[in-house]
Amino acid sequence: GEEMRTCAQLLAESGPVRVIIRVTREWGRSTMVEEFVLSHRSDALEVRVTLDWWEQAHLLKMRFPVAVTEPEATYEIPFGSLERPVNGNEDPAQSWVDLAGIPAGREGRRRAGLAVVNNAKHGFDVSPGAGGDGPSIGMTAVRSPVYSWHDPRLLDPDGFYTYQDQGVQKFRYLLVPHAGDWREAGLMRRSAELGSPVRAMLESFHDGPLPDQLSFASDGGGSVMVTAIKGSEDESAQGVDLIVRAVETTGRPGSARMELPLAGRVLEAEFSAHQIRTFSIPASVSAPVVETDLIEWPLEDRPNGDLREQPLPGGRLRFDRAHSGQPGDEQASDLIEPAEGLAPGQSDPTTDEGAPGE
Repeated sequence: GEEMRTCAQLLAESGPVRVIIRVTREWGRSTMVEEFVLSHRSDALEVRVTLDWWEQAHLLKMRFPVAVTEPEATYEIPFGSLERPVNGNEDPAQSWVDLAGIPAGREGRRRAGLAVVNNAKHGFDVSPGAGGDGPSIGMTAVRSPVYSWHDPRLLDPDGFYTYQDQGVQKFRYLLVPHAGDWREAGLMRRSAELGSPVRAMLESFHDGPLPDQLSFASDGGGSVMVTAIKGSEDESAQGVDLIVRAVETTGRPGSARMELPLAGRVLEAEFSAHQIRTFSIPASVSAPVVETDLIEWPLEDRPNGDLREQPLPGGRLRFDRAHSGQPGDEQASDLIEPAEGLAPGQSDPTTDEGAPGE
């Protein structure tokens, strides 16, 4: 395949907090602007991509070579990971792909690797390399066939067709070098932070019960990660219960200590490899925590067992549903613009307007 031509490079920002290099590339009628962001004391390189794509029946793949031998490829899947052969096949991944091996020229040394974490793409390959090139990770950025077109169907030369992935799109990815295997890079936490960044809310000045700093939940940053905190789907006589879901992220058994000042509790539990556990915390502090399944039904056939709980000093906060669930609630004041722009013809979920013809 052909490569996009680099047509401009610019040092866009340089200061004590971060450095940003902006690189512009072009091919055909399309352009791609990448901002390489290296923050102070950061162990990963963030890349912000703005792609203006107008090619038809073409695919753009971003490729990241890794100087290792004996390569092993690991792909994230929902709440887990999967090793796949290093054979160049296109395979799906949730948010990250890792390529690890023996650093080139350092036989007998500890393994190391590179992970690509992104917030919008799900098509990858890991190639073994050829002609002296080493292995690499490929991430499919855009793919532009005719909608619903498959071989061996032939297109009518005089026909009118609509092509996929046309126009401007934005996404971000991280390049994460690491020693050892993918477990040492904290990839599931990185992908969660990249896909759901902290957002600021503009609030008016008023008195309130909250201090300047407050933690609503903490999982300790270990192998077990809290993935959801929400109100229960059903309300009890005491009100809305708090649902906390957590998962083991490394594929090895682990312990978790989850501090929940929001509910005035501390939970301690054991997790098996990749295990997902959901806990329902009653609105009443005196009521015990109950483990549930994914649809929040109590696991009556499996008692809490290893679950240990204790009150958290300093009191607790009242918690309620964020909204009533009625149409229009999604227009609340804390709504922000999505990080990625809508694809051409895609309806905006924050409005009642759909694509033409809907």
